[in-house]
Amino acid sequence: MKKLLFLIALSLLTVDDLFPQPAVPKGSGVLSGQILDKVSMKPVEYANTVLYSIRDSSMINGSVADSTGKFVIRNIPKGEYYLAVSFIGYQKKKIPGISVSGDKKEISIEPVFLEKAENSLKEVEVTSDRNPVEFRIDKKVVNASQQLNAQGGTAVDLLKNVPSVNVDAEGNVAVRGSGNFKLLIDGRPAPVQGSEGLSQIPASSVENIEIITNPSAKYDPEGTAGIINVIMKKEKTKGTSANINASAGLNNKYTGDILFNFRLKKVNFFAGAEVINRAFQPHNLYHRETYYSDTTRYNTYETFRTYHPRNYTIRGGVDYTINKNNTISLSADYNIFNTSRDFSSHLQEWYDPVVSTSYYVNPDNLSATGSYINSNLSYTHSFAQKGHEISSFLTYSKVISDFDETQSRYNSTPDYDQGSIVTQNESFTNGNRNYLQFKVDYTKPFTGDYKLEAGFQTDQVFKNSSWEWNYLDTATNEMIADTLLSNRIGFRQNIEAVYVTFSGSLWGIGYQAGLRGEYYSRNLEQKTDGTGYPMSMYNFFPSINFNRSLPADQEIQLGYSRRVNRPDDRQLNPFPYFMDDYTIQSGNPNLKPEFIDSYELNYQKKFKWGFLSAQSYYRQTNQGIYNVMTLAPDKRLWIYPDNMSKDYTIGLELSASISLFKWWKLVPDMDFSNYTQNTTMEEIQLKSNNNLFNAQLNSTFLITETTRLQLNGQYNSPMKIVEGDFKASGSVSISAKQEFFKKKFSATLSVNDIFSTSGYNFDNHKPSFRVYGGYQPESPTVILSLGYRFNEFKQRKKQQNSDLNIDSGI
Repeated sequence: MKKLLFLIALSLLTVDDLFPQPAVPKGSGVLSGQILDKVSMKPVEYANTVLYSIRDSSMINGSVADSTGKFVIRNIPKGEYYLAVSFIGYQKKKIPGISVSGDKKEISIEPVFLEKAENSLKEVEVTSDRNPVEFRIDKKVVNASQQLNAQGGTAVDLLKNVPSVNVDAEGNVAVRGSGNFKLLIDGRPAPVQGSEGLSQIPASSVENIEIITNPSAKYDPEGTAGIINVIMKKEKTKGTSANINASAGLNNKYTGDILFNFRLKKVNFFAGAEVINRAFQPHNLYHRETYYSDTTRYNTYETFRTYHPRNYTIRGGVDYTINKNNTISLSADYNIFNTSRDFSSHLQEWYDPVVSTSYYVNPDNLSATGSYINSNLSYTHSFAQKGHEISSFLTYSKVISDFDETQSRYNSTPDYDQGSIVTQNESFTNGNRNYLQFKVDYTKPFTGDYKLEAGFQTDQVFKNSSWEWNYLDTATNEMIADTLLSNRIGFRQNIEAVYVTFSGSLWGIGYQAGLRGEYYSRNLEQKTDGTGYPMSMYNFFPSINFNRSLPADQEIQLGYSRRVNRPDDRQLNPFPYFMDDYTIQSGNPNLKPEFIDSYELNYQKKFKWGFLSAQSYYRQTNQGIYNVMTLAPDKRLWIYPDNMSKDYTIGLELSASISLFKWWKLVPDMDFSNYTQNTTMEEIQLKSNNNLFNAQLNSTFLITETTRLQLNGQYNSPMKIVEGDFKASGSVSISAKQEFFKKKFSATLSVNDIFSTSGYNFDNHKPSFRVYGGYQPESPTVILSLGYRFNEFKQRKKQQNSDLNIDSGI
């Protein structure tokens, strides 16, 4: 590790050999300031600042702004200068009249406000055409309003054409190949994690999504792939405002949301409601071959699915600025969900040597209901020194869920006309999860651009779950309790963490080094048999980042962080879970967390026509959790997790924003990666090696000022795993948006997966069995979305630039 960090630092120090710079005259002057976005008033992180001599326009020195937009330029000799400020996606700005003399060596300028590169002012009204994805040196920002194909969908749809992210045909989100990420909403832990949590957020309620693949030690290290932070819409202007959206699609797909804001000088109130009601009808066909000593059993399944999730959410909150040094915020969400899933399978079974062929109809009906409440309380105190502050927040969430499922099998004719019942199983699952997080962060800037951050965090999880299984006694036609499967568990997880980071600059290189220490403990109590499975450990999570601003609008960044993926209670529960007559699944109470070492080297270059971003990454997973598939003693397929994998991923991501004309913009992305998996299974060393290629293209046509057309395409190359492979897949979508009434009203029509090519085919095989087939989602899907924006204050106060409102694109 020490050698690695030394090489990282050395590579940054030798950048000057690749990009020669003029010698910097030595002096004692110091220039400091802050860079802000003109509209949002938020810091422009890592903006470039270069000081030039007025006499001959020679470059004197430069710096890069930190995460709060602040910068410091040192070693300035006496003289007259001007400052050039720039950042990708913004217009350059020149600040004249900077003078360093013997009596005036420390200069602090007023905040510098940058405008978006493509903003234009007309009658003091802003029209913004942002990139669908903004590439910052340490993260990607998905602008929801620019993802036209996602309108009427969810946050999952917003990520379908985003670099680093892959969304499969079933809506599972993966970042650089991993579906394990930490989901935050407005910087707070989401009550429902993963792809399921993203699917409960309407796309029209989202301002943007931040994808942070290599966060610092300040952040929770949970999540193999990093952090996905969903920023919800909240009006920034004074006065009264409202956003209303509704969408309707073919085959029973509806969404809607409303957000109301009222902002005064010190108080901001907001309230909203959201509805997601979207049915899907996917289809899959798969085959299973089970090999015995002298025979082979063949099964063919064709499943017709109806999957219908419904989510209803109300949310609200208040931000109160007590005085210039103290701010308090309170918010809460309440969600009710109801999902029905109806699967009807046609099953054909035969043996070789042929004995007979059997036909069955397998209905599978599931109902999932529940609710959650998520509340947040935060407080910030600012000290007299600018940037010196302490903040704290408390998050509490409670999730209650109930799952009822009935799986049946009936004899049938070769034409699948239903006959007598063969088997029937019922399951009733109940769960409640309580989550509490308390966090305190302290920030202390020092002379110059040095900054210390430290904090404490505690996370507490309490969960109880029960499974009740019944099976049909065909002799008496009565349901009998299955004591081998029915069980109850209690689960508690406790994490106590402290962190410290220190940032600054040295020899023109910005750096941030941090260390996080955590105590982790858990206990799975299997209440059915009275067995407990406790585990505890101490872990350290270091992080280090370097960045360097280069001439000609270039920037380079290097970083390392250590992350973790902790198993949940379902992965730990040793009791089996009945999936169907041929498949069972269970957890592993001895499962350990998997740890990930993540490295990145990123480069950005701005051009007149746009920008280019190159991101290289390497990720090593130790104690990797792998789902083992084997045959149980009763010859059913048995699936369980174990720490038996060590994975390596190395990749290069190339992304760009290309303005071919004022009316045509391209955003291409290509990801080349090599994934190696080493697994020890049944005392046999297995290894798979993949060279993967994924590509995406977003093409936006500005037909008129109020008319926009967007084409999206993606391709995923074939992938091999230890026990099989997945075939290539891809999709093409088209969307059109029209705005009316001075852009207060909009209509968007989207057709997704036009050619029905987003499905996948797979082939998993072992010496004892083979499973292969394919999955095809409902496609194409057609959705019409309507939106209306109301802002009373903007109508009355057009002349005040400080209250300009950017059209959110809804």
